[in-house]
Amino acid sequence: MDNSKISELEDAGKKIKLYLLDEKFKDNKLRYAAQSILASVVLAFVLLWLDSFIDFVIISALGATTFILFAMPQQSASIPRRVIGGYITGIVVGKTFLFLLNIIEASIQQNILVNIFGAISVGITIFLMTIINTEHPPAVGVSLVIILHGYEWRTLLLIVVAVILLKLVQSVLKKWLIDLL
Repeated sequence: MDNSKISELEDAGKKIKLYLLDEKFKDNKLRYAAQSILASVVLAFVLLWLDSFIDFVIISALGATTFILFAMPQQSASIPRRVIGGYITGIVVGKTFLFLLNIIEASIQQNILVNIFGAISVGITIFLMTIINTEHPPAVGVSLVIILHGYEWRTLLLIVVAVILLKLVQSVLKKWLIDLL
């Protein structure tokens, strides 16, 4: 019996095996460690560069993107169209709804309106990402954060440049990276 196996469940006549450790880990320990360290190093350089420009809320989205790029490098979620296009979509929708919010906000209690516009911007971002094939979940959060914090275009451009840098490094190393999931 495998040491990492926790239990087996019966589900409509099928056995489902639950493992504490990923089955691929056993044969790829070095790659798991190397890709995780690589992701940390690349993100550290990006964060050091961005530190004075962007707050932690946006940086958390970049952390999620780093996970996708370095833990799932061969998946469709890691293609440039989705990663870069997703951020551009989220930024454009967020800035559009922030503009609309600034026009309307004088007539309604601001906190309620910010929450409503934030929720709508997330829904519109999801809709647009799915119809133009730029699905990238971390970038949806950027749309919401723009409504909540009102970032300037300069900051948002830096985010796109950071995403491009992350994707560029991942693309250069992609032939050595494996999907860890």
